[in-house]
Amino acid sequence: MGLRVPGGLIGPTLFIGGAAGSVLGMLFGMLEPMDMAPPAFYATVGMAAMMGASLRAPLAALIALLELTGNPNVILPGMLAVAAADITNQVGNRARIPSSRSCCAVTEVDPDRQMSGHLSAMPVRTGIPGAVSAGAPRILCT
Repeated sequence: MGLRVPGGLIGPTLFIGGAAGSVLGMLFGMLEPMDMAPPAFYATVGMAAMMGASLRAPLAALIALLELTGNPNVILPGMLAVAAADITNQVGNRARIPSSRSCCAVTEVDPDRQMSGHLSAMPVRTGIPGAVSAGAPRILCT
């Protein structure tokens, strides 16, 4: 999150997807007044689509959708929504969730050398509680 507050990944994804799906369901209902599914249906499908696209796990999102609803009839609309969201994510080349390897690198750090302002050194702990090995590599995180 932008405030550097830990907010998780699944919760905000499901909230944003549910809100977007519900809004789209209500818009479809206003544009074409016919017998449609309730906005909760669109919210559930939107949650699955957002989860599949942001986590890059469309099959897991469809299984979660089936588990949440318990209705196999929701799988086809869910598949269409998840596929559209995944294609949009790939075409738009959105930033993906960074892996732990992309933000940190293990390197040797000279303890007498000043670190630049945007890097911080974390010592690598040894097996002894409270001890840090003197010649051990340190992990630099941006």
